Amino acid sequence: MYAQARLIAETDSGWTYEVQLPDREPSRSDALRFTVTPEGALSFDNRQPEARACRSRRVSRLLAAEMARAARGRVPGALAGRSQKGLAFELRAHYYAYRIGFFRRHAANAELGSPDPASPDYDTNAAVFERPLRGLPAVLKALLRRCRP
Repeated sequence: MYAQARLIAETDSGWTYEVQLPDREPSRSDALRFTVTPEGALSFDNRQPEARACRSRRVSRLLAAEMARAARGRVPGALAGRSQKGLAFELRAHYYAYRIGFFRRHAANAELGSPDPASPDYDTNAAVFERPLRGLPAVLKALLRRCRP
């Protein structure tokens, strides 16, 4: 199983790529799209028709690998401190948060960046997905704030 990200558009807001889902006949509707921003951050829209494929560890790992390859190829130093496993976990977490309606407006578009504050693609919650057990207290606090009447 191998897929390669294909550049489909270039705009002022970044580069848009498409990854064909594995084990499927090529079709535009079976492709996952993501954007690499000029700072090197990644953007993935969970409202796209095939986003549900990210529930699979296999697909999310494949997509994460291609996303990282595209971002690091475009912006040197992008995604510093991020692993394929951490990116894939963040993709799955954002997808499930969007589907169940938890922080829906934040989860609709997953923004993935670096946990390094000095990085141009700094993402405040990236460290939570790289080391989930360390970030668990912050996640629980957010859940408790949301659940209070």
